[in-house]
Amino acid sequence: MTTKDSSGPAVSGLTSSAGSEDRATEQRRKEDTAPRPAHASGASKLITANTFWIALVLLALILVFSILAPDAFPTVFNFQRLAIETAVLLVLSVGMTFVIITSGIDLSVGSVLIFAGMVSAKAMNAMSPTTAPSTPAGALSPSG
Repeated sequence: MTTKDSSGPAVSGLTSSAGSEDRATEQRRKEDTAPRPAHASGASKLITANTFWIALVLLALILVFSILAPDAFPTVFNFQRLAIETAVLLVLSVGMTFVIITSGIDLSVGSVLIFAGMVSAKAMNAMSPTTAPSTPAGALSPSG
């Protein structure tokens, strides 16, 4: 069942959707060749990045606490302690990043961290010759 279309060659009557497919293909071709906006500049990319705003908030917090406690907060000792204390979290977060990237998820990291901390505290307490003065006797002992 072939009919002659006035605009061109013979077209099968069973392929009535072919015309709409051709129009859709033509529309996609027009969209692909449409002018695209220029890439955003480096400054606009930086301002729209979430990490930029997080860093800005961190700097604002450092500034506020430095103004509120100028003798205690902006000291070398304090920044050393901050770096030392956050090192463990940094290592854990890098490890979790690799786990998430490989399409796995492990929610036990926090509990393993706490468990390891408790085991090491008990081991240090058991191996120490005397109890520290600031720790009540038996606070970390197995029976306490």
